[in-house]
Amino acid sequence: TDECELVGLTINVNTFSCDDQGANPVTLTVTDGSGNVATCQTIVNVLDDTPPDAICHSETFIHVDTAGLAEITASDIDNGTTDNCQLSSLTIDRASFSCTEPANVPVTLTATDGSGNVATCQTDVIVLDTIPPVAVCQNLTISLTTTDTTLTPEMLGGNSTDNCDSLILSINKSEFSCEDHGTIQIVEVTATDASGNSDI
Repeated sequence: TDECELVGLTINVNTFSCDDQGANPVTLTVTDGSGNVATCQTIVNVLDDTPPDAICHSETFIHVDTAGLAEITASDIDNGTTDNCQLSSLTIDRASFSCTEPANVPVTLTATDGSGNVATCQTDVIVLDTIPPVAVCQNLTISLTTTDTTLTPEMLGGNSTDNCDSLILSINKSEFSCEDHGTIQIVEVTATDASGNSDI
């Protein structure tokens, strides 16, 4: 107030940004018609209460390795998460996967900004196995009985391996008779895993 007339009210700071979070001293300058000046000061507290905008890929595909394992980081499922000020962390609730996962595994991304505001989003992690088995064949000598002799796939390819331990073995010929006596028979062993990868 002034006993005559105020002609000016000014402040030394009127714009604030994320860099100004916390306590900021602001000075008010009052001028009357005679040029008399008075000042006072207040503290403007700048707060960020806006959470980040968490954005995830709708699906994230990963591939298991030769040990049947796979890992992801937050950056693998993040699809452009932003914050009005500055993000301090991106974390996920699960990072390790194996061959035994179900078709879709939900994973949550948590975005936290410098003020502790939090936002989340979710993606479906799809675990794929694209590594074929290793078919290992072994030579076999069989003795014919009074009837035909039948081979099983395991007799020829039992040492075959797969990173996900889901082998199905098959052979292209399993029945042998006297007509085959004394001959070398070429038998193919096919190893196929649960993902449809195969090796002969």
